[in-house]
Amino acid sequence: MPILDDILHDLSSSKVFTKADLQNEYWHVQLDEESSRLTTFQTCFGRFRFLRLPFGLNVSAEIFERKIRELFGDMPGIVCMRDDIIIHGKNQQEHDENLQEFMN
Repeated sequence: MPILDDILHDLSSSKVFTKADLQNEYWHVQLDEESSRLTTFQTCFGRFRFLRLPFGLNVSAEIFERKIRELFGDMPGIVCMRDDIIIHGKNQQEHDENLQEFMN
């Protein structure tokens, strides 16, 4: 997780911001076979396991944040923290360029 001082430093010179809130974010992360087997649970209807990252596991937030950093961590004008992504720029043009890069 990024340090708050680093985030504030990144945002301090920006004037235009967009916050992206990812819906059902964990469901977009596919589990590998071994991890999927570890999520197996039994009900009266049978045995089931998750194929995608479920919300509520101790490691879900950490795994998701790591995936987000792999995707967007090196992009300029993008700050990732948990399931929130802030796209920012010093002016409208820079912000829009960063937003376009994020959307692609």
